[in-house]
Amino acid sequence: MAQLSYLSSSDHRDIDQQATRLTDETSSGLDELVNSLPDNDAAVANWQSLRNAMFQQGFYQSTLTNFERSELENDSRRYIYENCSFEPGSHDMLGFGPSAISYSLIADGQTALKTMNPESSSEYLQALKTTSPFWTRYFDFDLESFRLLYVTRQISKLTFQRDAYRTLLGTDVLWDFAEEWKALSRQNLIEIDDACIRLTAGGMSFSGTVASVLSHRHHAARLGRSTATRQFLVGNRSGYM
Repeated sequence: MAQLSYLSSSDHRDIDQQATRLTDETSSGLDELVNSLPDNDAAVANWQSLRNAMFQQGFYQSTLTNFERSELENDSRRYIYENCSFEPGSHDMLGFGPSAISYSLIADGQTALKTMNPESSSEYLQALKTTSPFWTRYFDFDLESFRLLYVTRQISKLTFQRDAYRTLLGTDVLWDFAEEWKALSRQNLIEIDDACIRLTAGGMSFSGTVASVLSHRHHAARLGRSTATRQFLVGNRSGYM
């Protein structure tokens, strides 16, 4: 018969004290780590130094996160998958396997559907045996959310053309996100001219902030609608993708 072990009240006190000490040590370590991070100006300077070092070594920056050998620029051998993923207005995406994401543009050219497969291998294999769609999460892009998707994907190319947005969506991106561009421009995170919008070195460093500013109005509106209707998970559109 299995032996049962019991903890006395003093054992519990010891465990609580050890847990408290470990929590304090972890918190102290995190505080020390956070305090060691550079301030914003230093972070931008560090990023610019890294970019310059890459340029000096014969690389060019192809996207927000990638550098490639300069001799491959405009060459058919270069890595094109990532750039294709930044073009939701012309490229669909098909994902295979657990947690894979697929994306398809609807025929009207201004709405789209994104789906996500089951996360676990067993659930995915079971789903494959059915005749029904086997994705478990989805997001149905309306025109407003598709505009946001297009802009945030395009900005990862570092520069995107206003004419391309106008051709696809029929409006000027500068007007559709007027307040957001003004706020980002004031912080020197973007540059705007008649032809395009581009990230500055600071905008590259804080690209997450750029995306958050661009999307805040959309997220606030969705939250307001959900609160008003008490329908937070209809169609699981609110699920993480």
